[in-house]
Amino acid sequence: MPPAKRGRSTLLPTDIDTKLRTHIVAARRAGAPINRRITVSTALGLVRHNKRDLLHRHGGHLDLSKGWAQSFLRRMNFVRRKATKAARKHPADFDHLHSAYLERVATAVTEFNPPDSLIINIDQTGVPIVPVGEYTLEEEGAKQVPIVGKDDKRQITVVLGETHSCDLLPPQVIYQGKTGKCHPSIEFPDDWDITHTENHWSNSDTMVQWVDQVLKPHVLSARKAIDSPDQRGILILDVFKAHQTDDFLDAVRSHNMEIVFVPAGCTDDLQPLDVSGNKVFKTALGDHFSEWYTAEVVADLEEGRDVSCPVDLRLSRLKPIHANWLIAAHDYLRDQRVALASGWDKPGLTKAIVDAHASRVPSADDSDLEVTRL
Repeated sequence: MPPAKRGRSTLLPTDIDTKLRTHIVAARRAGAPINRRITVSTALGLVRHNKRDLLHRHGGHLDLSKGWAQSFLRRMNFVRRKATKAARKHPADFDHLHSAYLERVATAVTEFNPPDSLIINIDQTGVPIVPVGEYTLEEEGAKQVPIVGKDDKRQITVVLGETHSCDLLPPQVIYQGKTGKCHPSIEFPDDWDITHTENHWSNSDTMVQWVDQVLKPHVLSARKAIDSPDQRGILILDVFKAHQTDDFLDAVRSHNMEIVFVPAGCTDDLQPLDVSGNKVFKTALGDHFSEWYTAEVVADLEEGRDVSCPVDLRLSRLKPIHANWLIAAHDYLRDQRVALASGWDKPGLTKAIVDAHASRVPSADDSDLEVTRL
């Protein structure tokens, strides 16, 4: 008899590898999202329950990465749901737009001499409550692939804000719904602005509310700190539609703030929060999800539930849990001052601001405003 074909051995012990495959297939058939993060979290839960000493953190050899998860999913004939988006291209005149943008910021700094606490960037970022699937079972003839978590109600919008001194503003969190009943029943920090729209997207009304609930208290506090109630500030933001309505622009300017827009198509490279802060915030949220998912797998196993039972990802259950992750992720981002600073440094904004302050001819009315950084 010819010898049986041999393939490369699996990283996980055979019994755990089999259980992981069973869980992934059952979760997919139940409509749950499948991605590398969920695969790693499930595997960690299985190993932690069955053979904890194999994990690297407990002295073993297993250090499960997203690369391993991708290989595992490929072995199960999982494929990406859709092609990866093409890389965004710079506008043809990017260099000119970049220079003009930095010049606008520098001109405003030269004219108004704001402290770093009154040079502010804000940005909206979409946040899924349940990470949607990157992969799905490849089934011949399947025309629809339902996934729990693909509907908009499982996403929210968070409006983050930071100053050039690398301090975070309280966020605005926008849920989907028509009344406050769509908000999770948890105690958010008092200075957070929790609101809702029918599609969870920012609009003119929510941005005017942001001005009143977030921007106004911050600028009043910053001006009080330097004993200059009329000090002008600068708000840097992208050309999103809700940022260009008369109601919003008038509301911002009523608080003595100059507006500088990031050039269209350049936000990935020129807007501080897009350059750094948003990614740190979302990664922290994803890490909280992974830890929770692993703990859920372990709890199910310890309570004797079958490994094929998918984790309960109902929105009613996850929304308050996710809200606590939001608070923890924002607290984490607040401490990442080096990362926040890089969002200003990489586009050249820090140099433009510091040089503008240095080249400015002081006037008799100037107070001693110190430019503070890390």
